[in-house]
Amino acid sequence: MDKLKDLIALHIEMLSAKGYDDKTLNNPSNSKLLADFIFAVCERAMVTTATSPSSPLRFEVETYGQPKANMSPAFFRFFHEFDPLNMSIRIYQMEMRLSTVAKTIDIYRHGDIPHSTEAYAELQQQKLTPASQRPKQRPGAPTKGQRRDHTR
Repeated sequence: MDKLKDLIALHIEMLSAKGYDDKTLNNPSNSKLLADFIFAVCERAMVTTATSPSSPLRFEVETYGQPKANMSPAFFRFFHEFDPLNMSIRIYQMEMRLSTVAKTIDIYRHGDIPHSTEAYAELQQQKLTPASQRPKQRPGAPTKGQRRDHTR
């Protein structure tokens, strides 16, 4: 289980570097709760895999916060995939929500995860833009080198 703890510590460190930590989100105990939850889910998957090998486990974790105390909180949901056989964990999708504005991003690599302050600013801007003036998302795959964004 030490390998699992190390893997999750690195994963939480990556999320912290992207601003999804206690200080940036003004959300005390956020990182510890995320780490404990992810560890519990992954630990159960490893026990299940020990008795009967299975495909990677998918689960989601949600956190919230705001850059400044007087701002509305934004919610960030991370969709994870844990592969107990290869001891790997990745985020494959992220959903951001602020009031009535939401956006989903497909994640192909860690670099696709926006910093929490950038995500909040983008949601805040969308919230201020009337729905009729928001750019329409073109259906289909993104162009080469572009991340796929879905706006609701």
